Amino acid sequence: MFFYLLRHGQTDWNIQKKVQGRTDIPLNGAGIRQAEKMAEAMDGIPLCGIWASTLVRAAETAEILQKRREKRGEEIRLVLLPELKEVAFGDWEGKTLKEVEKLFPEDYHRWTENPAFQTPTGGEKREELTKRAADAVEKMVKSLKDSGKAGKKDAAAIVAHGGILVYVIAYLLRKETERREIIVENASITKVEYDPETGTGRLVFMNDISHLSQDERTPWKADLRKKEGE
Repeated sequence: MFFYLLRHGQTDWNIQKKVQGRTDIPLNGAGIRQAEKMAEAMDGIPLCGIWASTLVRAAETAEILQKRREKRGEEIRLVLLPELKEVAFGDWEGKTLKEVEKLFPEDYHRWTENPAFQTPTGGEKREELTKRAADAVEKMVKSLKDSGKAGKKDAAAIVAHGGILVYVIAYLLRKETERREIIVENASITKVEYDPETGTGRLVFMNDISHLSQDERTPWKADLRKKEGE
């Protein structure tokens, strides 16, 4: 089967380079348009379900995808899954990365060197995130199996956040020997082929934003792309 992993559209805090984490920030106007373009890019893909984070920016993005499908005469279920919430960034939330660096220099510099192994000050630990991502995938797989929709050609969408999607993708690809950098930008699409019987995943493509024009893309600084906490 196939999982399409979609990151939510832009928020005001994305533009301001603030760490969002669990803070429940809605999409802005540009983010809504990004989500609409992403939903349009998914038109030719049959989906048997949509799972999304309960945080509003991801839920809004998923609802845009669901409503577009319904307008096309498709019936598709949207399930909000708490396990898909963004990484909890603790004391860093609501602050810009420059503010984080000033207030928590040691934690920040260890994190910039290796975000996967350094917990943000007061935030969620790597072990907790790994388990949460695994629990989310297994819940979705069980639901698809129970409904008979976990076959080789079946597909489902996961709509969530830049931080937790890194862990979800890593879990889907856990049996791969290659270790890659995982970056997902606003309104991006990543596709993974996954065998639920063996737990084997194959990355088909990652971080596709070709459906967005240059002006519609959230501006990023290359040296901070994977460190946004969004």
